[in-house]
Amino acid sequence: MPDPSRQRFPLRAARYGIENAAVKVASAADHLVNAHLRLAWEANAATLDEMHASGFDPSEATPALWPSVEDFRRGLAKVAMQPLGGLLPAFELTEVFRRYEQNAAVEGARRFRHEIIHRERPSYREAPGFGRASRWAEGRITVKYPPPDNSASALPGLEDQRQLVAEAGQATFDYASAIWEFARRWLRSVDVWIGREDDTVKINTTHHGGPRRFPRESRDPGPYLHI
Repeated sequence: MPDPSRQRFPLRAARYGIENAAVKVASAADHLVNAHLRLAWEANAATLDEMHASGFDPSEATPALWPSVEDFRRGLAKVAMQPLGGLLPAFELTEVFRRYEQNAAVEGARRFRHEIIHRERPSYREAPGFGRASRWAEGRITVKYPPPDNSASALPGLEDQRQLVAEAGQATFDYASAIWEFARRWLRSVDVWIGREDDTVKINTTHHGGPRRFPRESRDPGPYLHI
């Protein structure tokens, strides 16, 4: 590999690994929000209007669009404007979500993901890149490269971003764990028992013929609300 590619290769490999992790952490959070909303609906701890405000349609098994962390955040803000505050904000997992989405590392990692996906390739102290902004409206574009010598000093380093994504990943894992523990506990109320023996997961259910035994609209959300 000719110079300077040989010198840049280790940095490029490290950058790709960090950026890949950032995208996956953000994607995992969006998946967790959907699990959160589904559990709130199944526990009868949210109204249909609250679901729709968050971009979630419980009647769609495979929707074309799934809500994200930002959609859920906006949905909760809309619900909070209701006179009585709604059910969804009082759902016990929603308190966990609020702590999660207000985590500085989570917010930073999501911004980092948006840079990777939507705006530009991120820049680092070790390898500054082109900045990009739309100037078409002015009818003239000027690009200055390489950047001034002191321009990289304010950029995050690869280690800074690695630590940011690691902290966001831990917070995401904690959110996932809270959702999983709630799901196991709530499922017992509809006679679904999940256990584990060594490396084997066992699921026991009780089935009855005839009408639905636990219709959603008759499920008691009280034990899962903080009021």
